[in-house]
Amino acid sequence: MPSSSDILIKQLESSYRSDEFVCLLSQYENWKTSQPLKGLRILEGSPVFRNTCPKIAALLAAGAEVTVGLHENCPYNPQVVGMLEDMGLEVRSGTDLKQDFDIILDCAGAYHQLDARLGFAELTKSGEYYYTNSSKPCFCVDSSIIKYFEDYLGTADGLMRSLEEKELPVSGKTYLVFGCGKVGAGICRRLTDEGAEVVLVEDESRKEQFEYPVIDFKDKGSVHEAAAEADFIVTVTGIKGVISKSYDADVFTSSRAFLINMGAEDEYGPDIPPYRVLNEKKPLNFILGEPTRLRYIDATLALHNYGAFVLQRSEFHSGLVSPPDDIERMLIKQTIAGSCISEEVKQFLETQNYSV
Repeated sequence: MPSSSDILIKQLESSYRSDEFVCLLSQYENWKTSQPLKGLRILEGSPVFRNTCPKIAALLAAGAEVTVGLHENCPYNPQVVGMLEDMGLEVRSGTDLKQDFDIILDCAGAYHQLDARLGFAELTKSGEYYYTNSSKPCFCVDSSIIKYFEDYLGTADGLMRSLEEKELPVSGKTYLVFGCGKVGAGICRRLTDEGAEVVLVEDESRKEQFEYPVIDFKDKGSVHEAAAEADFIVTVTGIKGVISKSYDADVFTSSRAFLINMGAEDEYGPDIPPYRVLNEKKPLNFILGEPTRLRYIDATLALHNYGAFVLQRSEFHSGLVSPPDDIERMLIKQTIAGSCISEEVKQFLETQNYSV
């Protein structure tokens, strides 16, 4: 009789080619034999969409007792949730999670208040804040070069697809972008490639690093002027509520610009009403059935799963833990060897002077 993990992988074959999830497929196949997580109680806290199902399948194949968590701060697709429940998987909302877990695979710190016997693995940069002084170890996916595949390449791709879905223009329009970290840099590059004029709000002391006009984030007058004149405003700072905290919210609400949040949390804050921001302050790419295409998050999700593998085999005491270099290089090699984004990844790694 097929296992839940086998059924889940089989259902995904109609939606994805094997070269769209080479890392997770390899993980699933290897772990089905070795079952390295057998008996571990794991809370899977990633956003629940069809493209995160291979991640769940790999955990099940590894022998883990998986509970899929739903949290108000973490988007999910109700149809996919229903499919998982119909398969007999344990699905619980944040308010129903009373039991202890061995390991929590978290996203944006949604489950930091729960107990995890062996520790946590956090998917996002913003979520690391909750674990900096934790008494338990936290495996940090965001500190990896692999996270760039999702953040730099994949999120920018998701933004472009969501703008197309909304029939909103890019070429010839002015985009005021707040923040130029991993996600922001990828977004700025794609917008520029598509013919947009990008103006960046950042730390002016870093302006030599950027190819775009820079407004210092502390220069409120210039920021307000640019916000009033922009066609689109995109926040991607990684700072919750940064616009309300730092600027006059009325300038943004009265601007002609379309307001877009691409951060994991609401970066506009309480002074700007949800209706004024596209997708009510949630990341705009979450209007799509596949917010970030599986090909771009494959290695990231596999690395998140490896967090459980590392935590149960190592004696970490507390604080933030970086992914082991050998695991990261293995996933990068798998991506370059077999993924449909192999060329994109190789080009990106060349810009970072990273050799496998």
